Amino acid sequence: MPEGGEYLMVVDLMLEGSRVWDKGKIENTLWPVDQELIRGIPLDNGDGGDKWVWHLILKIFIRCKDKMESTSHAILDCPTSQAVWKFSRFWKVIENRRDFPFANFLRIVKSEIPMEDFTLVCWLAWKLWCERNKVVHGEEDRDPQAILDLGIASFGEWQALNQVPIQLQAVGSDVWLPPHPGFLKLNVDASVSPGSDHIGIDVVIRDEKGISLGAVAKSVEGTFSPFLAECIALREGLMIAKELESVTLVVETDAINVFRLFRKIRSFLWKVRFWRMLNS
Repeated sequence: MPEGGEYLMVVDLMLEGSRVWDKGKIENTLWPVDQELIRGIPLDNGDGGDKWVWHLILKIFIRCKDKMESTSHAILDCPTSQAVWKFSRFWKVIENRRDFPFANFLRIVKSEIPMEDFTLVCWLAWKLWCERNKVVHGEEDRDPQAILDLGIASFGEWQALNQVPIQLQAVGSDVWLPPHPGFLKLNVDASVSPGSDHIGIDVVIRDEKGISLGAVAKSVEGTFSPFLAECIALREGLMIAKELESVTLVVETDAINVFRLFRKIRSFLWKVRFWRMLNS
């Protein structure tokens, strides 16, 4: 808005004594980009003055009920957070920066302390934010020393897990073998996690050149055995193959039970029964 228009009220942009926009006032007061927008706002015929239609509500931080809610206050400046940092070895780098915007605080601290210490500072900040969320949802505020001890302990566990080399064991062949010319190859797989209420299925169809002609990767709600999960994955793959109008199809699966069942399908009648079973 050009200088001088900061304190105008809506009624100041109308013809005096009417409910019609004053084109001249609008052109003299607002930027060209805003003039058409303002003139396009319909005015009612009521004889009322300006009134508030919205206003800003500043949220008081629920833990200390002292200052306004902000990331910096929750993590650095509220009494509980201050106590946690005072018990830690990082108070000297935090003490005079508690009112900094949190992103600026992180940039400055990162340049002043070793990376491992900075990682721990970020970890403790995250734990303090988690504590804040618990209080917001009705849990009791924990003792600052307990928060610090639990934070350092969980950080140590996280470090240990990240330092242990992960041994991956390949299941089945790790080399994809193309089908014979003129054939398509369907690869299906399903993942089942104990206690989970969903399964994951992955399907891909390729030609002899390895070009993908169709694929599915999705989560399916429900509790299924590994066998049924593989059957569901196979069903998804066969549906894609049907859409591709594939007649010569090679199916590859690492589920031996599904493979054995598939080999039993000899006649069209068996195919129909199998298809009905997959859809049941």
